[in-house]
Amino acid sequence: GSDWSSDVCSSDLMEKQKAAGEKWSALTQEQKEEIYALMDSRAAADAALIDKLAELGVIDQADADRIKQHMQEGLAEIKESGD
Repeated sequence: GSDWSSDVCSSDLMEKQKAAGEKWSALTQEQKEEIYALMDSRAAADAALIDKLAELGVIDQADADRIKQHMQEGLAEIKESGD
């Protein structure tokens, strides 16, 4: 089971997530676009890291491709939903 402190932390975190969601919704489209641009830059850096790991044989290329595809789909979903 869970104890009282983890329940409080979970509840507190849920409230903070709700508040953050409301603040996000209040942003202008231009402000959201700034965030999306930063997310795109981070995704490009992450993809380069994944490619390098595949190049060095740390992970398989097929796995690298799947990871990058999943990242791209997640970012596209965020942009489409506005969340």
